[in-house]
Amino acid sequence: MLSSLCVAGVYPWPADDGYRQRLQAMIEALATIGSVEFWCYGKPQRGSVEAPAPMGTTVRWLDLTSMTRSEQLAAWLTGLPRALARQQPSMPVLSVEHAQFDLVLFSHVDAWHYFGSMVDAPAIVDFDNLLDVMLQSKRSLGYQRVEGRTRGLAGNALARGRRALRALSDRVDERRFAEIQRRCARSVHTVTLCSQLDVRRSGLGNARCIPNGYTLRSCLLYTS
Repeated sequence: MLSSLCVAGVYPWPADDGYRQRLQAMIEALATIGSVEFWCYGKPQRGSVEAPAPMGTTVRWLDLTSMTRSEQLAAWLTGLPRALARQQPSMPVLSVEHAQFDLVLFSHVDAWHYFGSMVDAPAIVDFDNLLDVMLQSKRSLGYQRVEGRTRGLAGNALARGRRALRALSDRVDERRFAEIQRRCARSVHTVTLCSQLDVRRSGLGNARCIPNGYTLRSCLLYTS
């Protein structure tokens, strides 16, 4: 029996949206091959009553601390995309460094970014989607114009400036997410995506497709 770890930014029980259903299926698949420890660094879902984790799954709650604006700017200037430059593991979390497991699943690239160096085990990272492609798609669709009641010329000019700055920042973050995804893939056994199209787009030799609704066990057998 293997000892597995899953790290994610959401608590998947109850699994009342698509991402939580995907995460729940993966944890249940890990449970079929041994014990599972689940590290969750996200806040409980608003308006939802938490359900207990399945038998055999141990839950450990971890904390991230918010970075100050100056820290966020410094992190962004050193090459992190904005989404990864807002929080960092708190000091108590660092006590779990070098925990020992037979297998670790990181749910999304942010989980690997925050905690990948703390676990010494063969790793799978479920990208689910390509973040650079998502940002590119959002930018290509344009940014919704938020109209004020009495914006005026100055207000409209300010809004256009903000949209232009946001588009520029997103373009920078596209490149940064693409690089982080490549760096992540080089350091782990397998990365998974929810479509064959994204597997092809990624250009990663160790990328595999797990469509939503499939279990991680299928991937483990396929990539072994």
